[in-house]
Amino acid sequence: MSGGGSPQSVWEAYRAGDYQLALKKADSLARNTVDYHFLRGTMLYKLGSLEESITMLDQAATMSGDNDRQLAKIYHALGLALRDKQMTEEAVLCLEEATKHHVHQGCHFRSMCTTLLMGGLRRAEALAKVQMAIRLDNGAQVSCPDSTDMNLCESVAVLAWATAANSKDEWEVGKLDREASALCDRMNKPVVAMVHYSFGRAYQELGKLNQSVLHFEKCAGAEPQGNYGRLAKAALESSTEAVSG
Repeated sequence: MSGGGSPQSVWEAYRAGDYQLALKKADSLARNTVDYHFLRGTMLYKLGSLEESITMLDQAATMSGDNDRQLAKIYHALGLALRDKQMTEEAVLCLEEATKHHVHQGCHFRSMCTTLLMGGLRRAEALAKVQMAIRLDNGAQVSCPDSTDMNLCESVAVLAWATAANSKDEWEVGKLDREASALCDRMNKPVVAMVHYSFGRAYQELGKLNQSVLHFEKCAGAEPQGNYGRLAKAALESSTEAVSG
């Protein structure tokens, strides 16, 4: 089936955390378009089909020509898929490519930070990346205040993770947790999941098992189909084993 849906309907399902439905809606788009390849690749990434996701996103990049904003989104999504495939350096290169096409977006730097932290590499550099994201988010001229809050909420959560990884500053992590909590509840499901996963990892770095488990549980509840939900469930299993051991 092709040509029967719209990108908007795909994003509506995505924001609700229903990635299976979002993929189905993406499959109904016209097949010879960038939207089809980008949206299908993005939903496959969220669902964990990383090889197929990377193939679709590569095709989207090839089809995009010189459209900088489109290429920035595609390279960002491709970087995340490579990150989850544990191809850390390749993921960073893709995210750096995204900044060349849209340098003023904090999300690219934020994702570089999570990529380095997940890969266990260059923690000080990871902290610098998310600090850059915070500066860009604060300085962004966005017509929709909700978009600004969403970006800041994600960046604050990742800053907490990077702070815990670098300095083990429990007070600062708690302050950032309170700051993000004031924004998080009204965010869409992918954002909520990402924020709680990041705080789960932050408290894990601090050795605060109870707080870590609480955030991982919230992440898994917000996004049972998605990548952060799967990562949170794996972290919960490890936490349970640690306690029982």
